[in-house]
Amino acid sequence: MDHSRCDTSAGSFGALFPFWFASLCSLFHWSLLSRIFFAISRLESGIVDAAKNGEVAGVDSSRGRYYFGTYFDMSSKLERVESHRMEEGRAVRKGVSMRALHRATDRSDVVRRAFIGTAVTFVAAPWRAQAQPSARQARIGFLSGATLGPGPTQGMVEPFTRGMRELGYVEGRNLVIEFRWADGKAERLPELLAELLRLEIAVLVTTGIGPPMVAKQATSTLPVVAVLVDDPVQMGLAASIARPGGNFTGISGAFSGILAKRFQLMKDIVPSARKFAVLFNPDTATQGGIEKDVASYERVLAVPVRVLGARGPDDYDAVFARMASEEVDAVAILADPTFFVHRARLGELCVKHRMASVWGHKDYLGSWGVASYQGSFPAMFHRAAALVDKILKGTKPGDIAFEQVTKLDMVINLKAAKALGLTVPQRVLLGADEVIE
Repeated sequence: MDHSRCDTSAGSFGALFPFWFASLCSLFHWSLLSRIFFAISRLESGIVDAAKNGEVAGVDSSRGRYYFGTYFDMSSKLERVESHRMEEGRAVRKGVSMRALHRATDRSDVVRRAFIGTAVTFVAAPWRAQAQPSARQARIGFLSGATLGPGPTQGMVEPFTRGMRELGYVEGRNLVIEFRWADGKAERLPELLAELLRLEIAVLVTTGIGPPMVAKQATSTLPVVAVLVDDPVQMGLAASIARPGGNFTGISGAFSGILAKRFQLMKDIVPSARKFAVLFNPDTATQGGIEKDVASYERVLAVPVRVLGARGPDDYDAVFARMASEEVDAVAILADPTFFVHRARLGELCVKHRMASVWGHKDYLGSWGVASYQGSFPAMFHRAAALVDKILKGTKPGDIAFEQVTKLDMVINLKAAKALGLTVPQRVLLGADEVIE
């Protein structure tokens, strides 16, 4: 399936199918109803025959009916009561037990009630089936700054659609997902979001930092599930983690201190490191927000940390030259759609300047990233389906707490480590979720 633009709708046959199906059901029910009537008629005949043989009292065999008349006897209640009295008198004159008479009448009454109840049920059933509304399609928008490829497909699209399927939403039947990818070009996000808004989507799912910030500026009413954000409160998406308020909820792919853990991983792999650096995109993160925690990292690691920004490929050579001049030994490259598109180029510069690198996700490693440490993308996007389901069922996003990823993945790329002349300690390899040979 092409997930770059996904839109499905029911055809004419799908629209007419419920009518034809209900008609067939109606024919089936009438056929079954006639069979039940035939069985009841046979039962009545059996009771009359029993009366002729003297087994059951209270039946006027010459008229061939019960004391209360035949099943479809439309005589008045007064006539039936009088008939009842006549039959009782006849039974008494014959010395027949009244208990037997009442057993016969009770049995007939039970049959009558059961038949009427069954008839009403089967007659009404096809009309109830025709009155059921057709399943309404839920239209979901999915906005990402990345490029659609094997990584995003396996880490985002497939887990999310699988999660929706498990909750009863199937693409082409009661679900439409409109995917939009900015291909690492942040300037395209407003235009792509405008497309989705014109489609009147019910919920918007965003990935990373840029898309939810664009959505925040564009709408205050459309429910948004923001996945792969860092701190939603600091970003202004939520009043608090537990009670976001507004129109946002979502899942944080990082947590306070994850950058410090990445640096600790680099310290374990490069114990002789004298200086670290953080490379970020100013279009999707703020230098002040990163530098706020850097002082604490430096105290724990006993290594100075530089914070440097690069918006696109035109900045990469200069920023790496600057890091090299400052003798940076390892760099943490933050997750960003533009960095993802150009990850191969960034990896080559790391090898060129002999810098070990730790990334936000294994798909960023390419050929030359040494390690990645981040929340599991598949786990987060699978969970995002449950948040979308809550919103579709009427819960306001502002009442749904932002969630913190619980599954973290550490991946080690031995190929890149060997290219840099690094030996990864055995304890690090044993703690890795995946090792790329």
